[in-house]
Amino acid sequence: SRNRVVVVRPAVCDPLLLQKVVANMLSNADKDSPQGEPVIVSAGPNGDTMEIVVRDFGPGIPPDLAEAVFEPFRRLGPTPTRGTGLGLHIARRLTEGMNGRIWVDDDKQVGPAVHVTLPRIPGDDQ
Repeated sequence: SRNRVVVVRPAVCDPLLLQKVVANMLSNADKDSPQGEPVIVSAGPNGDTMEIVVRDFGPGIPPDLAEAVFEPFRRLGPTPTRGTGLGLHIARRLTEGMNGRIWVDDDKQVGPAVHVTLPRIPGDDQ
C-alpha cells in the first residue's frame, strides 16, 4: 500500500491522535500528487524530537502561503480540489496539543513536504 508509516523511535504522543495527524498528511499529499507519483514518508530522530515527513510531487506551495495551508477551509490552487480544507488545520491543532510542531517546506526540485516533530521519550538513545 502506498499509505504506510513506520515509526522507528518512540515519541511522547497520543498514538491515536498521531494516527489522525499522519492520515491527514497522507490524504493531503495524495490529493496533490500527480496520478501515479509516489508519496514519500520518512520518520526518525531529529535531536530531542521524532520527525515524520510526508513529501509529494505536486505543484508546490509558494513560501508566502506556507502558513496559509493550515488555516481552516483553506485550499490552494486554481482547480477544484477534493476535501474541505480542514485536514492540515486539524493536523496542526492535534500536533500542537501533543507539544509538537508541524510546518511545510517546498523543495522546488522534488516537491512540498509536511514535517511533524514530537518530543522523544527522555532517555531513548536507540
